[in-house]
Amino acid sequence: AVKNAYYQVLLARKYVDAYQSRVTEATERVRIAEEAYAAGRIARFDLLRNQTDLAEAQQQLNNAQRDVETALVDLKNTMGISQSSQLTLTQDLALQESPPALDQLQAAALKQRPEVQAARARVRSAQANATVAKSAYKPQIYGTAMADLSITTDNTMEGSNNAGYLVGVTASLPILDGGLRRSSVNEAQAAVAQMQADEREVILNVSRSVASACAQFGAATKNVTLAQAAVTQAEEDYRTIRLRYEAGKATNVEVLDALASLTRARTMYADALYQQNIARQALTRAIGQK
Repeated sequence: AVKNAYYQVLLARKYVDAYQSRVTEATERVRIAEEAYAAGRIARFDLLRNQTDLAEAQQQLNNAQRDVETALVDLKNTMGISQSSQLTLTQDLALQESPPALDQLQAAALKQRPEVQAARARVRSAQANATVAKSAYKPQIYGTAMADLSITTDNTMEGSNNAGYLVGVTASLPILDGGLRRSSVNEAQAAVAQMQADEREVILNVSRSVASACAQFGAATKNVTLAQAAVTQAEEDYRTIRLRYEAGKATNVEVLDALASLTRARTMYADALYQQNIARQALTRAIGQK
C-alpha cells in the first residue's frame, strides 16, 4: 500500500511536469502574440485566444500541484507518520525492465510464497501422523534393565557386596481392538488426502496469480511503448504546425490545438508509466518478494 501511494505521488509530479511545460510554451506564445498584435500582424482575438490558453494551462498546473500535495498527505497517512514530516522523493516514474520467463517466475513463487510453504508443511505433518497411526499394527517392543547392589557388614566379617542385574525384552501385538487402529489409520490417511488437495489448490492459485500479474505487466509495457510513440508524434506535429504558422500557412487555433494534444500525450505517457510500475510491483508481490 505504501508503494502504491508512493507511485501515486510520482504520477502527480509527472502531471506537474507536463502542465509546467505547457505553461512555459503558452507563456512564450503570449509574448510572441503581444509583439505581433502591437505590430499589427495579428488580430486581437488571436491575442486573446493565446491569453485564454495560458490561463487554462495555469489552472491545470495549479490543480496538478494540488494533487501532489494530496498524494503526499495520503502517503504519510499510509506510512503512519505525522503530516508535519518532511518527505523527499528522489525517484521518478521510470520504464521497468521485462521480468524473466513465466515458468521461472512461477518456480520462484512456489519457493517464496509463504502460503505454499505452509501448505507443504501441513502435508508433511499429516503424513507423519499417518505413519504414527500405521505403526500401531507393528509389534511393540520394550526393553527393560535393572541393577541391584547391596552391601552388608558385621563385627566378625568384612563387608561384602552383593550385586544383581536383570535385563528383559517384552514384545506385544494387539489382536482385538474393536477397529480402533483401522479407524485411526483411515482418519490419518483422509487428513493426508485433504492436506494434499489443499496444497494443490494453493499451488494453482499462486500460479494463476503469477500468470495474471505477468500478463498485466506485459500489457502495461505495450501501452508504455504506444504512449511514448504518441508523445514523439505529438511533439513533431506541434513543431511542424508552429513552423507553418510562422510561415503564415496555419492558424493560431491549430497551433494551440497541437499544444493541447502534446500535453495530453505527455499525461497519457505518465499514466502508462504509472500503470507499468504498479503492475511490476504486483508481479513482485505475486512471486513472494517485497
